[in-house]
Amino acid sequence: GDKIVFAGDDTWKMFPHFYRMYANQDSLFVNDFYEGDLNITNTLTYELKQLDWKLMILHYLGLDHVGHVFNAHHELVPQKMKEMDDVVKMIHFKLKQLNKGKRNKSLLFLTSDHGMRDAGGHSGNSFHETHIPLFMIGCDCESNNETFYNQIDFATSFSIINGLPLPKSSIGSIIPELLIDIEPLKKLDLFKIINQR
Repeated sequence: GDKIVFAGDDTWKMFPHFYRMYANQDSLFVNDFYEGDLNITNTLTYELKQLDWKLMILHYLGLDHVGHVFNAHHELVPQKMKEMDDVVKMIHFKLKQLNKGKRNKSLLFLTSDHGMRDAGGHSGNSFHETHIPLFMIGCDCESNNETFYNQIDFATSFSIINGLPLPKSSIGSIIPELLIDIEPLKKLDLFKIINQR
């Protein structure tokens, strides 16, 4: 029942539950390194002024496209990473303003939708293809040197953190570092549920 806004990859149209949706025109045009991302950032700027939503999903594709067309070490990668750094700074600054003095703080998840080989492909089972970076900003999560997690564990863990039912078709496990705010007996119950699937 909460309002969710979305901007980015137009394949998300398969989920027609968004309060507002700003889908890019052609997310599969892999030579678009800039325009789609600029549209998302413009939407973000607008939505950070609205604040009538509970969850905002931003699915940037420029860095993904650079990796697919060229590779993970191409000269455009640092430029796109800097652009994403600026986006995170914008969100983080707004979250600091919103969270000031509040008990229930806003939270930023920064991750990717899939892993990728250095050469630019994916669909295999190498570590770089099956694991994604995951950073949380604004939470009291346990610190851990590991910042890469199996991509199938994200949906399960995100659902638990937000008090949502586990996705029926998910085979993911729980990322323990995300459960610091959950009491020990509840954690045990969650692990039992996961293991019974």
